[in-house]
Amino acid sequence: MKTIIYRLFIGVILFFGPTFSQGQWAPISNDLAEQLDAIFEEYQENPGCALGVFHKGKIVYQKGYGYANLDHDVRVTPQTIFETASISKQFTAACILHLEDQGKISLDDPIQQYFPELPRYKEGEISIRQLLHHTSGLRDYLILLQVMGKDWDMKYDNDQGFALLSKQQTLCFTPGAKYGYSNSGYLLLAEIIERQSGKDLAQYAQEFLFEPLGMTHTFIHQNAKKVVKNRAIGYVPTADGFAKEHYLNFISEGDGGVQTNVVDFFKWSENLQNNQLPIKNFRARMLARGRLNNGDSIPYALGLEHAEHMGHSLYAHNGMWGGNRSMFLQFPKEDLSIITLSNNGEQNVWQKAYQVASVLLEAARTSTHSASASDYSPPKTIVLSPKKLSRYCKDYFDFDSGLSRRIYLKNDTLQYHRGPGNESPLWPISENEFIMGNVGTDLRITFESNATEEEIMLVKVNLGTTYQHVAYEKPKYSPGDWESFTGSFYSPELNTQYEINHRDGLLELSTDGEVFARWSPAMKNTFRDDHFGYITFDPQRNGFILTEESVGKLQFTRGKI
Repeated sequence: MKTIIYRLFIGVILFFGPTFSQGQWAPISNDLAEQLDAIFEEYQENPGCALGVFHKGKIVYQKGYGYANLDHDVRVTPQTIFETASISKQFTAACILHLEDQGKISLDDPIQQYFPELPRYKEGEISIRQLLHHTSGLRDYLILLQVMGKDWDMKYDNDQGFALLSKQQTLCFTPGAKYGYSNSGYLLLAEIIERQSGKDLAQYAQEFLFEPLGMTHTFIHQNAKKVVKNRAIGYVPTADGFAKEHYLNFISEGDGGVQTNVVDFFKWSENLQNNQLPIKNFRARMLARGRLNNGDSIPYALGLEHAEHMGHSLYAHNGMWGGNRSMFLQFPKEDLSIITLSNNGEQNVWQKAYQVASVLLEAARTSTHSASASDYSPPKTIVLSPKKLSRYCKDYFDFDSGLSRRIYLKNDTLQYHRGPGNESPLWPISENEFIMGNVGTDLRITFESNATEEEIMLVKVNLGTTYQHVAYEKPKYSPGDWESFTGSFYSPELNTQYEINHRDGLLELSTDGEVFARWSPAMKNTFRDDHFGYITFDPQRNGFILTEESVGKLQFTRGKI
């Protein structure tokens, strides 16, 4: 599952493409094992992680690091069961393919055929296929709950999620126009399975996926009171250690909820390579890229995303829910798969899965390989004077995500500031282009002016996806100005009322008497929050539009319910 905190991130790092020998990792040598273990050293005395490396039909390395349960000093092992979060989506997709093979659905059916309760969206009809590929435009129900001020540790289930979606009258974009990750699509897929088969997703997956593959320790979470032996509890860092953050009361089927261990996941990984299930053309259908209305393909397939690492093609997906983190990588040509399952919300287990891949792929290169002109090498940095650097020191705003970034100078080096304690150095490679340091991937920052003479900052990820931020200056408001932003505001689509108050240069947002967000000034009449998007008041300040990438635009009007 994802958010702002769930948006899919595939940490691709591009290097040269090596040549391989045939028996490269079976068995894992002691030297390689030491290199792999070193990657997870930070986990050893903290909430932990389980690692599985699969190659040519075998588990060639499996190990647990750190603790599954801090209360009872229980260590992580390869048998420890973890919440996989959004990795669950590939299982939901497999069930949909099985259902289609039974003739009970077609992927090109409009979803209103199964959900007459949903609105007829002015943006157009949504197909089942678009739910699978995240091209539906549906608002993400998890972010809607966040915007409503709800706690994800509350009691919640798919029925409530569906009821919330049925109240949304608009989409984030025209179905098929672009890719926009939304957990709502997979919640609806789970509901389609139940309505068309008479079995809920947990039963369906158990009968048609888990049992046939012998995944005896894998299930979809449905019961908060169920005792599960060897289950890891999710944790997040606090000022004095770690706190539990494992949302057992939130029953989410379709977009998350699959719980498993390394040993069982090996069986699923093998099935992606050599299908044993009664699903036609399983691998090809699972890995077929989505297509947009204009014919362009996207990296996202069915619960898996096409990517590249060290010149090698792979399929991948990550997961994040509470204190749980997960990452699955599969390199088809090398017949190599890596799974990392973690209950430590502090460490980036996604990055560590790629580090494991880097160690293994580098070890497998033959000694005859030599670098060629096409090989990737980091760009050379140059030196710029503090005077030249200082012209880029501004606040920059991304109108798509609502994120704000500050660029400032420290010790003659530009810093890319995301928030307190979260910044990275920028090293110049030309007069206006920089590479970001200490992030483990190729992030390039370019400063320039756009067609309207606005100063902008372009953030390019792995020489591909680019995000645009516009420079801005924070407005200064008088006491009367601040007062005009406060009061009661209501959204009928969310059936939610905000109370907004001014405190210490911020707008405090509360629902049901509890403050859950603090918005800081950005541009004129616009305020932002690191957790969900930004709001823009109309000139008379009788209402505002809340904009967030995963929910589009939500209208709030001054007044009480």
